[in-house]
Amino acid sequence: IARHGIQGRRVSSPRLSQGGFFHEERFGHNTRSPRTRKAIKFRSPMARRGPAPTIPPPAPSPRSVPLPPPSSGTHLPQPPDGVSVVAAAQLLDRLALADESGFVVGWLETLRAARGKLDPAFAVRLLRAYRDTGRLDRARELAHSLPQAPTGWGSIDLARLAIERAVLATIDGRAEHAEAELKAAARVLATVASGAGQREQLDRNLVLAQLELKRNRVEQAQEALKLAEHVAERLEDGAWRVAVEMTLGQLAMRLGEPENAARHYTGALARSPARGNAAMNAHGNAALALGAIGRASDAREHAKQAIQIAAESRAGWRHADAYDVLAIVEIAADKPADAL
Repeated sequence: IARHGIQGRRVSSPRLSQGGFFHEERFGHNTRSPRTRKAIKFRSPMARRGPAPTIPPPAPSPRSVPLPPPSSGTHLPQPPDGVSVVAAAQLLDRLALADESGFVVGWLETLRAARGKLDPAFAVRLLRAYRDTGRLDRARELAHSLPQAPTGWGSIDLARLAIERAVLATIDGRAEHAEAELKAAARVLATVASGAGQREQLDRNLVLAQLELKRNRVEQAQEALKLAEHVAERLEDGAWRVAVEMTLGQLAMRLGEPENAARHYTGALARSPARGNAAMNAHGNAALALGAIGRASDAREHAKQAIQIAAESRAGWRHADAYDVLAIVEIAADKPADAL
């Protein structure tokens, strides 16, 4: 949307590798004409499945992709009922990847009410699930209630807690606090065994990249994203790559490289459930990037896919926002009447 002066601007936090963030996506698309200035928002509908004609066949759903067990540094006491914390944490991660964070919240809140407190592995997952579902006040309350330097926690859970707090600080505009938490996470991860904590390393680099983008430090953000991509490639799991591809696409738009951005967004689509929240976000962003390089027909198809997913999953203002994407595509194609 280069010749119309449209630029993508990320103002919230990333989705982390274990089902984390994209709780709210907001991109400012600023044109030379004030009447076309619009903020496009996407939120988290339930994942659905269906064809995606404009992209290669999607990767298997997170429900069918085997997940590795939590990293070896996770604190894993056995619950009184004998259910393994490892198995429960693995299931919670699978549910988070499948956009089922609402269920995760309900289950963990019930568990906390019954026990009075949660194991560290569960506490950090509840914190993440609160943000997934947009309950930021509850996430802040839980983060504040946990000790600043917990004792008896495993290294991986300590790193996760620091990363979660860094994301909240990034959302709240407390850049120095976010940076301090990310440094704390790095110190902890430096102590874990070789090969452990890779998902946490991925999450940390994604959050750092978003923080640097908010500070308009593009080179530092690019470096963090390259590290995140390198880690994601080692994980060999398509689901982890979705957040990386989306963030790389946003960075490419910031750098004025819409063709590169479109490549990353379609890469995210290839790894996402065809009818889920991630696909809706990727379709909308791909539409804007393709419109910027004059591929109006392809851009329209992606915008219409975003509209259809929004209508199926949760009609209302999210559906309206998807139409806004199509309108911006038509503006870029010099079709103001169609945009209207």
